[in-house]
Amino acid sequence: MTGVYEARKKSGEIYYRASFTYKNKHISLGSSSDEAFCHAIYNEACEIINNSSDHWIDTDHRTTSYNEAMTLSLDKYISIINFRDNNIYIKTPIYMCHKYFLYFLKEHEVLQFSTDDLFYYSNHTIMSRGGYYFVNDYGMQTKCFEGKIRYYGIAFEFMVEEPFENKWHIEIERIKNIARKVSGEKNHFKYILFEYNIMCDWADTVNSQMIDGVKMKMIEACKALELETVASMPFAMGDGFKKYALSDMLDFVLKKMNHVIVGSKNPKHIEEILRCWRGNLSECSGRQRFSGT
Repeated sequence: MTGVYEARKKSGEIYYRASFTYKNKHISLGSSSDEAFCHAIYNEACEIINNSSDHWIDTDHRTTSYNEAMTLSLDKYISIINFRDNNIYIKTPIYMCHKYFLYFLKEHEVLQFSTDDLFYYSNHTIMSRGGYYFVNDYGMQTKCFEGKIRYYGIAFEFMVEEPFENKWHIEIERIKNIARKVSGEKNHFKYILFEYNIMCDWADTVNSQMIDGVKMKMIEACKALELETVASMPFAMGDGFKKYALSDMLDFVLKKMNHVIVGSKNPKHIEEILRCWRGNLSECSGRQRFSGT
């Protein structure tokens, strides 16, 4: 049968593999012990390529023409349509759009990401368990076990500041629990990065988190969950220099935060940052608390 190839398992058992070539790329479509089933997969793949009116993705409504009666998997269906429409083959169920992409978990369950995340999700499969989404990054966990990656963390922008009822609000207790469910207690999840500076101190003034039913400030919540805090934008995107000295801004941050990421294009600021790094700050005794960009 066209598009079907016989293969053998290590045990000697015969099975069949379906594949086809499109735009000079050989694409594996699936396998089965049923030769006719593999041939049906091949025919569906060819139909997708040749009939865009019946096989489509509606990016505005995040829907697709796929149905569960098809023999071809949803993942492969999305990949082939994306290749047909956008001239790029991605093995995960991603459809490229302008400045963003859609990730099809199920026929009617679609996630949207910025193209900044394309490299990662084109090589990692998103899974769902107990209402949580996660990527089982075995390679990263292996490197943790090997000692090549000691800990990892996540970075936030405004989401942790929003009030509890806001749809964008994210609770770090929930994220910590997800890490435990996915990888157990030894999950190496340790750091939370967010903006904190002398002009933006909500992390130490606003009760934006809930831990065991108790409202807490972000910094307090991280401490309660044994997570280390990392401050970004300690100079308030440069606005802080209009009112405050650089050393005062760093001093302010490190009185509350475990670590700070600093950076500047101004040579004088870089020199002063280095002086602070060498121990001139009243509350900064450890160089490990600085990270430069």
